[in-house]
Amino acid sequence: MDIKIKKINKRDYKEILHILHKVAVEELNFPKSSMSSYRKLFSKKIIGYKVLYKKNICGFIIGTSPEGGVGTIIWLILKKEFRGKKLGKLLFERIKQYYKSKNCHKIKLTVPTRKALKFYKRMGMKVEGFHRKHWWKMDFWSLGLTI
Repeated sequence: MDIKIKKINKRDYKEILHILHKVAVEELNFPKSSMSSYRKLFSKKIIGYKVLYKKNICGFIIGTSPEGGVGTIIWLILKKEFRGKKLGKLLFERIKQYYKSKNCHKIKLTVPTRKALKFYKRMGMKVEGFHRKHWWKMDFWSLGLTI
């Protein structure tokens, strides 16, 4: 498979938001109104990497700039046909490397599904909390990893 991981740039935002909408709204049942929050994220400084297959974006990971030595991952998404091929692990390791290079001591995130929870636990993250009916009246788990 001809896979490349590259840094996200502003030209990628439209395509990434399209993929995000497809997964968040259509697969995870986030309300359409939640997308405005994520669009606003792109007007701020985000950290992100994309997976390219034959020059097409097939997945991405985005996070915030480090705050107080903590990096926050917002989304790690792969198109359906690219899941289960270790690409999520590659993206996670790449952003973890970035946060380490910025002298972060921790990575944190929240997830809305048991499948995502299981993935991040395999990446070494620990559950730090559970938030019933949190954002958009959905349940989320908080996870953290000391790096």
